[in-house]
Amino acid sequence: MHVLLAHPLLINCCCRWEHIEAIQAHGLVVRTAHDGGEHTTHPKAVHFKDLSSIDEPFDMGFIAVNGYDTEWATKCLDARVKPSGTMCCFQNGVNDDLIAGVVGAARTLGVVVTISAAVYDAGIALRTDLNPHCFKVGELDGSVTDRALELAAMLDSAIGPASVTTNLWGQRWSKLVVNCMNNALAGLTGWKTAETRMHPDTQRVGIQLAAEAVRVARAKGLTVDGVMGLSPDAIVAAADGHGAEAARAQLAGMADKAGGESRPSFGQDVLKKRRTEIDQLNG
Repeated sequence: MHVLLAHPLLINCCCRWEHIEAIQAHGLVVRTAHDGGEHTTHPKAVHFKDLSSIDEPFDMGFIAVNGYDTEWATKCLDARVKPSGTMCCFQNGVNDDLIAGVVGAARTLGVVVTISAAVYDAGIALRTDLNPHCFKVGELDGSVTDRALELAAMLDSAIGPASVTTNLWGQRWSKLVVNCMNNALAGLTGWKTAETRMHPDTQRVGIQLAAEAVRVARAKGLTVDGVMGLSPDAIVAAADGHGAEAARAQLAGMADKAGGESRPSFGQDVLKKRRTEIDQLNG
């Protein structure tokens, strides 16, 4: 299978980041923070401006850009993906419908990412979390299809545990709850993920943000899955003052799984002084 990826660092390398040049020269280095492991691979990396030099069409395109770049990145990749191919949404927020609006729902596949990673130096990707679960692949209509199973198997063998979900939208909103809890608070404080989850002040505000996201999802008729070991009911109850201490203790316990180097994407954007996707998360 031939896969084409639209990654935020591919976009930004045209201005501040020299990510593509580093990969072209030395390969892509992937480091895992929890065990100090290091792996080097040599993908064919190109700038978006050079996509026209690729003649062979792709079976899948991976959209992994910040939410505000979804539409144009999808249009750009669509020209290089087969008409029978699939565009896969690997993003924070809820962007599947935006992609489907460009290429059609029949060509759109959702992927909920539950790992944490960072890039601070060109050509080096850092896996920062200790999460044993990595990906949930789902069709927009909740069906189980061969292409969803195929992508889950590919991700499982290449990166880590992946499975097919029949509740893509609920999984999306569960991830959105996590992003709403952590991302803005980490960006505002400058703290990493673990500290944001452990500090009493950010715990208190984070629980309120999480409860608001759960209430919105439920108002949309969605079934939200558990969030960091807390059920949606427990989150809403904690926001209302019932079981708040237990909820805070659970969040503190999840801090270890974040890894000492983990920093939410919003916090990374703030450090790099680039536009954030807060409108596509808490917005």
